[in-house]
Amino acid sequence: MRAQDLTEAIRFFDPRKPLTGAELDYWFIERQDTPRHRLEVFLRTQLEPVKLLFIGPRGSGKTTELNKLAEALTDRFHAIGVSALDVTGRTNLNYIDLMLAVSTQVTQRAIAGKLLPRPLSKPLRDGLEDLQTWWNRLVAGLEFRPADAEASVQVRLSFLMAQVEAGVKQSAITRQQLNEQLDLRMPELIQRLDWVIEQVERRGERRLLLVIEGLDKVDLEAAQSIFRDRAATLIAPRTAAIFTFPNALRFSDDFDTIRRNFAACEVFPNFALRHRDGRPDPDGPPALRRLVLARLEDRLIDQDALDLLVQASGGQLTSLVTLVQSTAVIAQARRRPPERLTSSDAELAVNLLRRDLVGPLSRQDYATLRARHADRRLTNEPQERRLLYNGALLEYGNGEPWCDVHPVLWHLLELYEDEESDSRGGSETRPHEPGNSASGSEREPAR
Repeated sequence: MRAQDLTEAIRFFDPRKPLTGAELDYWFIERQDTPRHRLEVFLRTQLEPVKLLFIGPRGSGKTTELNKLAEALTDRFHAIGVSALDVTGRTNLNYIDLMLAVSTQVTQRAIAGKLLPRPLSKPLRDGLEDLQTWWNRLVAGLEFRPADAEASVQVRLSFLMAQVEAGVKQSAITRQQLNEQLDLRMPELIQRLDWVIEQVERRGERRLLLVIEGLDKVDLEAAQSIFRDRAATLIAPRTAAIFTFPNALRFSDDFDTIRRNFAACEVFPNFALRHRDGRPDPDGPPALRRLVLARLEDRLIDQDALDLLVQASGGQLTSLVTLVQSTAVIAQARRRPPERLTSSDAELAVNLLRRDLVGPLSRQDYATLRARHADRRLTNEPQERRLLYNGALLEYGNGEPWCDVHPVLWHLLELYEDEESDSRGGSETRPHEPGNSASGSEREPAR
């Protein structure tokens, strides 16, 4: 399960894929500050179907951590993951899109995963027929291909759910028409969803746990509307559920109101490479090195390249995985056959990541980033919430919560500060601190 060459390294380091199955067993890296164990205890001890918030910066590895939690709970729960973005294909989704995605996914997974009682009793078969009839009435007038009339009710219903998802994702008109229908019939949708949940739990072996992901990646305004204005609908289904939540909204004025609708909320931070005062953190860098070497033979990467990538990631898992994959692609693209990843390859990969992060930044953003790099304070200013959302600011949880600028941007902060000082006619500029100017990986953060 470790890459034996750079071709495998490119495949094994895919930032789009959370760990599942065997990869979760071989590549998962435990962290000391994980709230996963508290969530497990909470879910095991509750008699009622509780709703929980799982909060963390984008790219911190929340989905993989939730997959590990679901694995630990298999003796008590059937976990069904729902990715709102995969189903709707939109970051500006509304609460109707979300509830539609939950309903179609739960129904499909209950059928495909054989979670319904078997063999089907007549009441259960009649209930599935009634559910299909309700959906057919809902989508009447839309261009959906009918299922094989000779197929079982489970196959016909699952086929219809897949058609609904495809229609919503591919056609704005289909989405609008369904939204208009469901806005009037939301209580009916929840009632039908609760019926499916009841049938799954009727077997008595395990309860149902919904893991609703992707809500930390939707537009902040959309997420705020869903959690603040539609919380009653969100938590209405009679099942335990974990919702991912945008970390940036934790610093909004509405968060205290939002969290009251949930039984508990846990925060899952980035790995910390240092403390707020600049002292190295003894746990973060070694854990990230283990993460890389769990997927990659150590003979394939120079130690200085590995250290550079770890520091340049800022402790954000998605950045680290992206950097390693990009470094492997750069090395593989050389004219001479590459044998290992070097610091030169890593510096080019850092430049590519910097380019991606720089794109959405304005001049005012640079001023905000310089201020936060100097004091590392977390505030609820809208400007800073946006920078947390897009990854230019990274939050850490070792000690009191604090933040810092993504390390690949440090060099640019110095350049812009020097340029502004020159434009004001200043005779002195702030000296560059020692370190690799391409990555900022060895720079000692300012106290």
